Amino acid sequence: MIPFNIISGTVNTGYNALVSSSYKPNTIFTNIHSDTTNFSNDIPLQGPFAKSWVGGHQSRHVSVNRFDTSLRDDETGNAPPNNIQNLYTRPEAWRLLMVESVGGSDGAFGLVDSQYGVTLGPNTYPDINKKSAVYYRDGRIKRPVNVSNIQTTTASLNHGNYKELYEVVSTTGKHENNSYFVKNSEQTNYLPQSIINSLPKTTNPMTLVGQAAFVSGNVFGTYQNNMQPDDLTIGTYASGSFSVTASSAAADGDTLTIGSVTLEIDDNGSSTPGNIRIDPSGTNTQFVNRIISAITGNTNFLVPTVQFLAQHTVFHLTSSVYGTDDNVTLSETGTSFFSLQGAAGGSITSTFDVVIPRITGSNSKFVISSRFSAPGGPEIQSYGYLDAYSQEYSAYNHLVFRNYTVRVRSGGDPSENQIGIIAENGNDGDPERTNLTQFSGKFGTYSGSAIPSSTYTVQPSIYKQQRNTNRRLESGSTLSSPTFIERHDNMLISTPIPRSEFQYNWITSSLGNNYSYTSGKQRIFGYAPRDGILSSSVIINGDSGFVPAITFPTASEIFGE
Repeated sequence: MIPFNIISGTVNTGYNALVSSSYKPNTIFTNIHSDTTNFSNDIPLQGPFAKSWVGGHQSRHVSVNRFDTSLRDDETGNAPPNNIQNLYTRPEAWRLLMVESVGGSDGAFGLVDSQYGVTLGPNTYPDINKKSAVYYRDGRIKRPVNVSNIQTTTASLNHGNYKELYEVVSTTGKHENNSYFVKNSEQTNYLPQSIINSLPKTTNPMTLVGQAAFVSGNVFGTYQNNMQPDDLTIGTYASGSFSVTASSAAADGDTLTIGSVTLEIDDNGSSTPGNIRIDPSGTNTQFVNRIISAITGNTNFLVPTVQFLAQHTVFHLTSSVYGTDDNVTLSETGTSFFSLQGAAGGSITSTFDVVIPRITGSNSKFVISSRFSAPGGPEIQSYGYLDAYSQEYSAYNHLVFRNYTVRVRSGGDPSENQIGIIAENGNDGDPERTNLTQFSGKFGTYSGSAIPSSTYTVQPSIYKQQRNTNRRLESGSTLSSPTFIERHDNMLISTPIPRSEFQYNWITSSLGNNYSYTSGKQRIFGYAPRDGILSSSVIINGDSGFVPAITFPTASEIFGE
């Protein structure tokens, strides 16, 4: 039995020239590439994907011959010519050999092993430098469906049905499935040593309460703040001082050098190139301000603190940055500048990053981190605020803190907008929460705002929630002389309108002032029973027992009869 068919034909050139000349003229070998898997020689119907991957013989599914720099000819040890398949790179199931006919004899052909021949060098059989493809694929049968997971890689000529392993196998919850933590439980893998030393039990390296004892406090702001702690540097500022005579005594050409910057007094525009000109004309205050501008515009020092004395002015310098860069000497020429004290004391005491670089990415592609980030924000999604071990949970996911960083900056006195700091007046730094608890006054005004009769200009309520006032008797109050505690709806509390029978206009109009809820002639201040009758032992207008819930004036009281 042979794996192809032999038929007669008249093609003796081209692709069939070798068969015609070496075996027998007018003979054609056909169905050589038929991918049959059983004796019926039928080829099952398959779609393109199943045909590429499911069943059939290995030798019939070798990739199309194409330029490939990864090919290696094991016979020579080099790349094959033109980087395409040859005898020693393409896997085969068998080889067909022709024996030339001699004289009048028909030739012969033979089927041999794919590694037929001898290996170069040891000259032994078989030729191991040739490649074999002698097996069936995937259970042999050419099924119309695929049930395997086939990966697509950069080297794939035919695409599979997945690229990454997590498309096949994955789970959620890095907190519950933290393989890195199992193998690396040392705390230093997750938290900087400075935090471990002071807060060994912490799980979240940053909070809105405070990260470090900054000079400007634990506040939002620029540079020294809780929202930008990476590569945090803590230290001291360099400081120094000098004195300068009054402007009237300042001598032209005198200089003051602060580090590499030189200030020169110049009253005629002839200062040395490269020096900062200080014009002494005008008042002494103008002279001092020019010196201040020259220092702040050309050095790292902040606006100096100045002390005006009778004959001179003292300048106190403080650097704007930590470190030793501004530990500089001060020198002078002339007599205008004196009592120089070089800037010193600047240092860096610690530098650290609260986020360990390793945990800014996942160490397992199979575990998907789950983060509840509604509505999101730096304090909810950034690494510093997430738990150090799984980076899934932030304390500020809680409903109480929702939109907290927005609420804290949306109103009130900006000087009080400080997270974790209580202002002297008791404000907790959350003006938006204050706005949410305020009720809308009459005509939509901000609660407590008076309406000036001259302009009618008034501060409006942030939210126009109907105040829907509820009244309850104050402790110690009586029905005959009632005083009330009033509560109002706001953006946090909403109740059905009305809260009381006395919010109906027809009722209050009928009662008038003599029978209003403040008159001492009413038994209820909220809702009346459904039947309008109340059992009461309180005597009003001589009535008690089962009486109307609301006491209305009689006709005689209205008409005076």
